Amino acid sequence: MLGSFGNALKEALNNANDLQLNADDLMEKMATGEVDNLHSVMIGVTKAELALQFVMEIRNKLTELYKELMRMPV
Repeated sequence: MLGSFGNALKEALNNANDLQLNADDLMEKMATGEVDNLHSVMIGVTKAELALQFVMEIRNKLTELYKELMRMPV
């Protein structure tokens, strides 16, 4: 089970990174005039932001879990 969770977390991180790279590319193309559809750029940026927020929430929950486990008596 731990391996599948690790794989899922790794996949989420890779997905967030891919979305961020895509958003960066779209913003660069928008700035150079290669893309003139602001909506597609904003959608790409929003997807990247949401993916990063998701990964950060996972990190926060794991940190809380670790702290809770450390408070448990042995």
